[in-house]
Amino acid sequence: MALAFAPDGRTLATGARDVVALWNVGESAHVRVLGPPLAAHSDGVTSVTFAPDGRTLATGSRDGTAVLWNVVDPDRPARLGRPITVGDDAGRRRSVFGVQFGEGGRTAVLDTGGGSLLVDLADLQNPPPVAAPPALHVALSPTGHLGVAVGTNGRGLFTDLTDPAHPVSLGDPIALHDGEVDGLTFSPDGRLLVVTGVLRGASLWDVTDPAAIRKLADLERGGDVLADLVKSAAFASDGRLLALGDQVGNVSLWNLTDPQHPVLLGDPLAGHAGAVGAVAISPDGRTLATAGDTPAVALWDITDAAHPRSLGSSLVGHTGRVRSVAFSPDGRMLATAAEDRTARLWDLGEFDGLRDDPVGRACGVTDGGLDPDQWARYVPGLTHTRSCP
Repeated sequence: MALAFAPDGRTLATGARDVVALWNVGESAHVRVLGPPLAAHSDGVTSVTFAPDGRTLATGSRDGTAVLWNVVDPDRPARLGRPITVGDDAGRRRSVFGVQFGEGGRTAVLDTGGGSLLVDLADLQNPPPVAAPPALHVALSPTGHLGVAVGTNGRGLFTDLTDPAHPVSLGDPIALHDGEVDGLTFSPDGRLLVVTGVLRGASLWDVTDPAAIRKLADLERGGDVLADLVKSAAFASDGRLLALGDQVGNVSLWNLTDPQHPVLLGDPLAGHAGAVGAVAISPDGRTLATAGDTPAVALWDITDAAHPRSLGSSLVGHTGRVRSVAFSPDGRMLATAAEDRTARLWDLGEFDGLRDDPVGRACGVTDGGLDPDQWARYVPGLTHTRSCP
C-alpha cells in the first residue's frame, strides 16, 4: 500500500500488511532486503516517508499511530521513541494515511483522512502533538514554512509554520474549490499550488506571498465534464510543466512558464482504462509515468512536451491495479506499487535507448544486426542486407 525512495535513491521502503521492509536498490540487478522487518503496527501500513536527510523514516498505519525509525544504518533500523497516537474526541483511533516532513525534518503533518495533525519533531524520542486542524487534506510547502489544510467544504486555511511550535493562521479560510478537495500539490519551489477536486477540474494558485494568496487559473480542457475531473497531479522539477491525470483515462500536459497564463500542450495522452490515479515526472523532466485502473504502467517521452510520444509497450508485471509510481532521485529506476500486494522496480535504461538512439539500441540487442538465418525468419521475401554498422 505504500512505498518511498530514500533521498539518495539507494534504499526503498515498502509497507504491506502491518510491517515495513527496507530494500537495497543501489544495484538494480541485485536488490536485497535490509535487516529485519520494521514491525511496530497492529494493522495495515498505509504510509512510508523518509525525512529530507534520509536518516529518519516515518510509518503510518490503520492502527491510528505513526512511528519514527532511525535508518542511518538500514541494516539495523531502530525505533525512535514512542508511537504518535492519533484519535478523535471520543478516544477512537484514526488511521494515518500519510506523513509529510517539513524542512529539515523538524515538523511533520499526519493525514488521517478526516483530519490532520501537525507534530513538532524537535524531540524525536517524545514527539508531542502541536495542532490538529479539522481538515481532509493537508500539504506542506517544500520549504516547510507554509501549510495548507482543506476541509470538506473546499475552503483552505493557510498557516505560517516558520516556528512550528507556534503556528500562525494567515487570515480567514479561502475558497479553493467548489466542493470537496481531492488533492493538494505544491510546485518544487513552493510558489505554486495545484488544487484538484471531486466535482470539477484543477485550479492553480500563487502562494508566493502567503498574505496575498490568489488564484491564477482554472486548468480545464473544456467540452467534456468527466475529462476535467482530475485525479492526480505532478510537477516537473523546474516547475514549468504540470501533468494532470483525469477520470476517463487521459493525461494532459500544461506549460506553466507563465503561471498566470497556463497553456495546454497538444492533445491528451490517451490509453488508460478508467481514472489515472498516479502520475510522476522523472527528475530530468524527460519521462512521464502514468497508471490507470489496470495493472499496467505507461511511459511517455516528454522531452518535447508539446509532442509527447509513447515509449513502447506498457510496463506489465503486476496483477492488480497500480496505485503509486515513483522515480528514483537519479531517474534510472521506477518503483510501482499495486493492489496485488507487490512493489516492483523497473530499470529504465532500455527506454532511454529507445528515446535517444533506437537504431543503436536495436543493433545492440541483435548483436550487430540480423544474420542470414534470422533475416529469412523475420524478413522473408527480401534480400539479406547488412542493417547495422
